[in-house]
Amino acid sequence: MMTDKGKKPTRRQFLKHSAAGAAITLSIEKDPPSASEPAIESEPTALEQEKLFIADSQTHIFWRREGHATTSERGWWFLNQLDTFYKGAAGPEGSVKDLTKAKFLDLVLRQSNTSVALLNCLALKGFYGGKHMLTPAEAAEVRDMMPERIIMLGSVDPAEGKAALDDLERQVKQYKINGIKLYPGDYNRGGWYGDDEKIAYPLWEKCRQLGVKYIAVHKGLPFSIFNAKYCHPEDFDKPLDDFPDLNFVLYHSAYPFLDELTMMSFRLTGRKSNLYVDLGGLFVILMQAPHELGHTMGKLLKYLGSDHIIWGSDAPITGSPQPFIDFFLKYRIPDELVEKYGYPQITDEDKRKIIGGNIARLFNIDVEAKMKKIASDIVSRSREIRV
Repeated sequence: MMTDKGKKPTRRQFLKHSAAGAAITLSIEKDPPSASEPAIESEPTALEQEKLFIADSQTHIFWRREGHATTSERGWWFLNQLDTFYKGAAGPEGSVKDLTKAKFLDLVLRQSNTSVALLNCLALKGFYGGKHMLTPAEAAEVRDMMPERIIMLGSVDPAEGKAALDDLERQVKQYKINGIKLYPGDYNRGGWYGDDEKIAYPLWEKCRQLGVKYIAVHKGLPFSIFNAKYCHPEDFDKPLDDFPDLNFVLYHSAYPFLDELTMMSFRLTGRKSNLYVDLGGLFVILMQAPHELGHTMGKLLKYLGSDHIIWGSDAPITGSPQPFIDFFLKYRIPDELVEKYGYPQITDEDKRKIIGGNIARLFNIDVEAKMKKIASDIVSRSREIRV
């Protein structure tokens, strides 16, 4: 699609251009309602008025191009649970089948102020006909539509041994990935541990060899196909020591295993820590439980520090991430928890680091240059037209 530089594309034009096909414009007549949208103050804070660099570490496409015709029974367990989650955001008419690249582009980029999204591949091949739930090839196609906006995280299953190492090398060479997302709690194989020197350590060595330093791992939130014991964070205590040049990012902050996680970080006090966490899903789950959220953020800030906390939304399963961005930028830990438990109050500088600064540092993004490049791109211009 050709547009004049100064002309604002409509929402329909944006999706049609970005997803390259009329089939992707089936459900774009109106913005979907969000049943989970939080009640927030209408007055914007000074921080919200800044042109913030916002990087979302955890975004997905759950309905791949060819669908899931060869999915196993347990694979459908996962899809059906995702379907339930999405209905909470989109209403009863929402379906996991809607969560295609079109919804990703629309909800994650057009309907939020997200500057850069990390698109997570999902291996889980045992459940989905021997293919990744989201294949690296399809993820790379989406990334290549908007390379300034999307960072692709590859994925492998370490339990496959040499095949996983070869697949990682292929993804690095063919798709130019420099980060991966892993899922250790897998019912089909029984799961794997990050400190397993026969299964996991060869992968960490391969990552080191290939220059893949951002290693994201699903931890916490044990549901559906994920075994609880493999979602515990303690198996990364040893790899943190043995591979200090790799950055291990434990997604979902390993919630609810938060005390064990923060004590791992406490053990690392006095040296450069390579332990990071993301907040994917936590604000969605906890923002109606202010004390639980306050304890969670308080412990993360106290023991990891804002330099090691990364913003994530788990969108689009949660709908547009914008309500959660708004909530986070206004958020304060309840004063009574700060006073009683000695938590540091979250500051605007903490929020700048969490919402985007830490991802910029880990991926060597020049924030000023990036913001200039995307200021007038099709995403930015499409945001000015809300249907």
